[in-house]
Amino acid sequence: MKITKGLRFSNYMKEEEKGNKTPKFSKYFKDMVGLCLDQDPLRRPTATKLLKHYFFKNCKGCDFLVKNLLQGLPSVELRFKEIKIQRVISVSKEQREDDSDEEDVE
Repeated sequence: MKITKGLRFSNYMKEEEKGNKTPKFSKYFKDMVGLCLDQDPLRRPTATKLLKHYFFKNCKGCDFLVKNLLQGLPSVELRFKEIKIQRVISVSKEQREDDSDEEDVE
């Protein structure tokens, strides 16, 4: 799915017009995702505003969202640990590169 500068679901719509079997998303879901993907951080809605969006206000409840949207995703704690490990690896790699550059100069 390609998201254009206006953050539209351009490829999704083209595939849908061709009659290809792709998952169908409601217009409210597409609108909510489009709001989240706004390139300008000042125009992106806060979590509080998102929870007031039609998509969330008219969902079948928290259990439904957890089951259908969050199922299979790693926990926040696990994602945080993975990012922290990746940063440590990246920093140590940069330090090794800097050390090898200094040795080359001498």
